[in-house]
Amino acid sequence: MPSPQLQFTIDSRTSTVDASAAATGSDETQLRHEESTVAMWLAWRPVTFARAGEHGTIDGVSVLVRAVTNVDGVLAATALFDMPPTAAGAAAFVDAPGHHLLVAEVDGVPAGFGTAIEMRHPDKGLEVFLYELGVDERYRRQGVASALLAALDDLAVRLGATGCWTATEPHNTAALATYAQHGATREDVTLLAWDLVVGRVEPDRPSS
Repeated sequence: MPSPQLQFTIDSRTSTVDASAAATGSDETQLRHEESTVAMWLAWRPVTFARAGEHGTIDGVSVLVRAVTNVDGVLAATALFDMPPTAAGAAAFVDAPGHHLLVAEVDGVPAGFGTAIEMRHPDKGLEVFLYELGVDERYRRQGVASALLAALDDLAVRLGATGCWTATEPHNTAALATYAQHGATREDVTLLAWDLVVGRVEPDRPSS
């Protein structure tokens, strides 16, 4: 029985893949520590999964991943986000260099998304951080997450990235299984978060 196929399109280029392969501070600024959370750090080396072939399906359902580069495209996927994005927020994201939004469609309906950010460091080169990966409950376990990860890998390879990484909670077994199938290695880490509270700052006055 042939492996189901995934199809994704980025920058007007379409590829298909086998689903089995894709698998306290100063007066000006105060930092308030929020909490520490144990999480799983997952990393993998991106591999191009592109395969020649016809438009593919999973269980008879078409899965297409598109790179969204405009505000209308972001707003069209509003139902996938935790909170409805604003037009200003969408514009700020798509206009920010190194920020990418991939949206998976099932029969033309937005079914999942992935947001990725290019990250550079003097001694590590370019890496791609998967900021968030989400799939609508109606389309889970249909290969949508695998299609998004395959498209992310293809993007990372074409950017010249040396690796991809993300983080998730240790109890998120579905996400851990998806990343493991994709070849990600995992490591226990502690994530720290704090709010940045900006106080009143007197404007500079010209010296007399």
